[in-house]
Amino acid sequence: MGVVKDVVAWTVLVVLGGIGFIAMVRDAGRDRARRRSVVQGRSIRYGRAGSYRPRAALWFGLASAWAGVNMAFFLLFFRHPAVVTAVVIMLLLAVYFLLDQLGTRIVEGRVLECRIIRSGEDGHVENFWIAVDDGRDPIAGTPVSRTDYARVTTGAYVRLHLTPRGRQVKRLDVVEK
Repeated sequence: MGVVKDVVAWTVLVVLGGIGFIAMVRDAGRDRARRRSVVQGRSIRYGRAGSYRPRAALWFGLASAWAGVNMAFFLLFFRHPAVVTAVVIMLLLAVYFLLDQLGTRIVEGRVLECRIIRSGEDGHVENFWIAVDDGRDPIAGTPVSRTDYARVTTGAYVRLHLTPRGRQVKRLDVVEK
């Protein structure tokens, strides 16, 4: 009798786990579908909700530099290989993230779509996106601030100053409405 209980318990556990996994996959598919659109025959992909963090890489680079310099101070007292490795890693991270802030990539084109994607428990978090036709396929939506979103309309010609790797907006210029 104990073996039957174990088999039933494991079966219920596997079935409930499978149902949860299927629900998770369907939810992820709905989320991906919500972050894609087609405008004028052009495919547009938007990123994850909450991906507008224009200064995150800058702050992470500065924090990495600060931690690396502080750990380098410990090298005066402790010449351990782990400390040397940690210092090198932190300083390389600092250089990686800070160099992204120094470079600028300029993207110009017409705004095909302005979109607000809501997220959070009750959909109360608003994420502002614009899709600029820069000749790439599919077009990558760009997260912008609320004020930049209010300045831009569909069909406007804009110039975006972006970080090279993170595609975070440094400056948005509306060239022609």
